[in-house]
Amino acid sequence: MLLFSKGMEYFIQTAHSRVYPFILGLVIASTVLILVPNPYATEAIRYENVTFITVLLSVLLFIAGVLLRFWMSKLEEKYK
Repeated sequence: MLLFSKGMEYFIQTAHSRVYPFILGLVIASTVLILVPNPYATEAIRYENVTFITVLLSVLLFIAGVLLRFWMSKLEEKYK
């Protein structure tokens, strides 16, 4: 982990325009692997017991996260 983080730090400093798409790709691939269930895996995520309350809570928390991000961005600009 330490070697990976030091390597990423080096690559961000030397070739940041090529590193950011790599990081974005890792994040997108990880998200897809988490959200899309694998029917052949024994420990796969299953959405059988998802209720309306669960979906509603997820959407509300997502919106709260987006609003928090915008608020913190404006706060950062204010105190720069």
